[in-house]
Amino acid sequence: MTLGSSNARPVGASLRLPLVALNVFLLVAAVLTGLQRMGWSISWPPVHFAAYHGPLMVVMFFGGLIALERAVALGRWPYYAAPVFMSAAGILWLFGAPLRVVQILAFVGALVFGYVAWVMVRSHRALYTETMGIGIITFTIGTGLWVLGHPMSRVIWWWVAFFVLTIAGERLELGRLTGAARRFGHLFRWGLILSLVGLLLAELWPALGVRVYALGILALGVWLLKYDIARFTIRQPGLPRFAAVCLLSGYFWLILGAAVIVVEGFVQGGLLYDAALHAVMVGFVFAMIFGHAPIIFPALLGLPIRFHPALYAPLALLHASLLWRFVADLMHSPFGRRWGGMLNAISIALYFSIMIVVRLVDILRARRGAAA
Repeated sequence: MTLGSSNARPVGASLRLPLVALNVFLLVAAVLTGLQRMGWSISWPPVHFAAYHGPLMVVMFFGGLIALERAVALGRWPYYAAPVFMSAAGILWLFGAPLRVVQILAFVGALVFGYVAWVMVRSHRALYTETMGIGIITFTIGTGLWVLGHPMSRVIWWWVAFFVLTIAGERLELGRLTGAARRFGHLFRWGLILSLVGLLLAELWPALGVRVYALGILALGVWLLKYDIARFTIRQPGLPRFAAVCLLSGYFWLILGAAVIVVEGFVQGGLLYDAALHAVMVGFVFAMIFGHAPIIFPALLGLPIRFHPALYAPLALLHASLLWRFVADLMHSPFGRRWGGMLNAISIALYFSIMIVVRLVDILRARRGAAA
């Protein structure tokens, strides 16, 4: 059966549901290890995985999921190797595979993902594809540094750049609709250059480099807050407004997290590190996930998932609990941080639970309608 035939299934269709299921499993494991790190007594995953919360969340879950999204968009079988290797690495790790084997599998997946970045840029040269491509390359470099044994406090900034540049590139693409990319793209480039220069400097002079890097990230956050098309789509009802609220609120956390690093500099561990890092990783990244999941998952699974206004509840809880956690970090309160983290986890669980319930209700209604 050829791809050109009317009955042809999309490339990789048989892999999508298993890979999404594996990613959901990895997300649960990564969230639980995060709670373990904050002091919650949770028996699974084994407690030693708490030290690897970052790689589980960033490489195995997010890396696998975003690589899957790229493979689906490009529609070529070889590109599915990236999510397969990264997701398989996480699953095998949780079930007893040696760390070195897991790292090699994850790095192979990251290398394939890096190749995907090159294909993206080669097929269409534009600022937004270059930004997303550079983001994937920072992910590959960060994963390589992790494999080589670099401390997580150094590796994490390469991974954070992956999220910021991936999301910024996607939003920049949509910015063509308003003309912002054409008229103000030069300002975006300066933020991008500053963040990359800071990353490189941080490898030699961490105190200076991380501040320069954070200043570039802050500049990108301000650019997105000012010029993103979400400033216009927030006036529309339904999913466009919800996605816009997620995006604009996420930019606030991105700017705030970067500002903490600009002021405090290179903070290795501790509560200020937690405040800055999770302002970005929870407030910015998960707000983006909340806003885009009703679009991404139907595209990955080929299943319609209806937007429901109830999704505003977990979004509000995510931001409220993160604010609690952020203030607790600034006040050096481990107790407040623990409860803020728990409520972060509950907001994520509530969000996906609502999506599942809405989908099940729609299935039941469709069956009743067919029976009638």
